[in-house]
Amino acid sequence: MRPNQNRNPAGTVNESDSEELSKTKKKQHSAELQHLGLELSRLSPRELDRLDLEGELRSALDQARKIKPGGAFKRQIKFIGGLLRELDDPEPIRENLTRLKHRTGAAARHHHLLEKWRDRLLAEGDSAVAALMERVPAIDCQHLRQLVRNAKKEIEQEEPPRSSRILYRYLRDYLD
Repeated sequence: MRPNQNRNPAGTVNESDSEELSKTKKKQHSAELQHLGLELSRLSPRELDRLDLEGELRSALDQARKIKPGGAFKRQIKFIGGLLRELDDPEPIRENLTRLKHRTGAAARHHHLLEKWRDRLLAEGDSAVAALMERVPAIDCQHLRQLVRNAKKEIEQEEPPRSSRILYRYLRDYLD
């Protein structure tokens, strides 16, 4: 037991320690909100628009994106944390951020899937076309083969990948 800690006859700690505990919880909550502010400051303006944030908070986040990492940036993040503390409930912002991250992750996975199919079609040719036809029966096989041939020809002639992009968009239309 610390020397300045007083115990009552029942052996429990006095209220002064419970105040320290609540102060600790307040600091933890403040740190969590600053971390949330840091995550928000890393979002693009378009992503921030999706979160529909209030004026002063949005303005502070836009300013944070312009500041280089260092002391000023840390102060701005603390300011953003303070603005988040003033909100009645910052939980909806946290939930929307989680949904946005999930959506962004799903879009990235879908993009990689489309790229893999395009690369497979260019590498394997007709066998990959047949595999894709099994997965997506509605796709136009003749048009798909033509797009693959055009993309292969561009690669062989070292031309810009115009047909490869067209093939990607065609796959996106059918694999969405």
